[in-house]
Amino acid sequence: MRNVAFVFLILALGFSACTDKYEVELKQEVADSIWEEGERVDFEFTIDDTLSIHNLYLAIEHDESYSYQNLYVQVYTKFPEGDTIQRMVSLELNHSSGTPYGECSGERCVSQIALQQGTFFPKAGKYQFGFEQYDRKDKVRGIHSLALQVEKTEDKRTID
Repeated sequence: MRNVAFVFLILALGFSACTDKYEVELKQEVADSIWEEGERVDFEFTIDDTLSIHNLYLAIEHDESYSYQNLYVQVYTKFPEGDTIQRMVSLELNHSSGTPYGECSGERCVSQIALQQGTFFPKAGKYQFGFEQYDRKDKVRGIHSLALQVEKTEDKRTID
């Protein structure tokens, strides 16, 4: 009986560890799956740990029939002290053959794109990330949602 309880405890701990992959995972739906020009998708979260190294991902849920290879977005990052930086990023959703990079189920796919890997948050406090579609069209059809994922690694930065 003890062995059964021990095995159950180990399995329970293993399953709970698997569900905590991201320190932060925030999702925003895109209204009617049409991302209009000027419509910004914002995420806000608080970071307390300034020593850990993180990986940042954007998971985009889109139609399997999304007809473009990539999606251009403006990425806005606001730091706790109020400074903001902006950069344009090309998010690769499909191979040149039109096959989606992401995992597909039914008519929808989720493409996880690395925004930044091996980074750290320099100050504790609230961070904001905003995304605006910056494509050639006023309306980008077939984008259902965006999810910002912040993964804490086991690595720490060193302070000189």
